[in-house]
Amino acid sequence: DLAFEKEIAGSPKQRHHIRLWETPQDYYLPGGVKSDWVCAASLDIGIRFSLFTGQITHRIDENIDEERNLIANELIDHGLVEERKLYTHFTNPYRSRNGGGDKISTDGSLVYLKLK
Repeated sequence: DLAFEKEIAGSPKQRHHIRLWETPQDYYLPGGVKSDWVCAASLDIGIRFSLFTGQITHRIDENIDEERNLIANELIDHGLVEERKLYTHFTNPYRSRNGGGDKISTDGSLVYLKLK
C-alpha cells in the first residue's frame, strides 16, 4: 500500500527501501499479535535487469535483518515509537533467494513497533 525510499549519497543505485501493507480489520499475526500494518525493508545495493521482466530493478543486500533494525532504530531515535517488542524465533532462521534471485538471510526475529 505504501513504499518509501531514502537515497544513499545521492546514488540511484543505493537506497534504504521500506514497503508497508495495511492489514484487514482485526488482523492478528501468528501468535496473537494485533497488527494494523506489516512491512518489509531492504537495502538496495545496485541495479540490474530483471530476469523476469527485462526491466531495470534493484539488487538487495543479503542481510535483511540489518535493514529491519536500522529502520526500527531510526523510528525510535526520532521519538515516533510508543512501544517496541522483539519476537525472537518468530520464524525459523533461513537463507533463501527473493523473487529477483538475490540471496536473503534472516534470523527469524520480528520487530513489533507501536507508533505514536
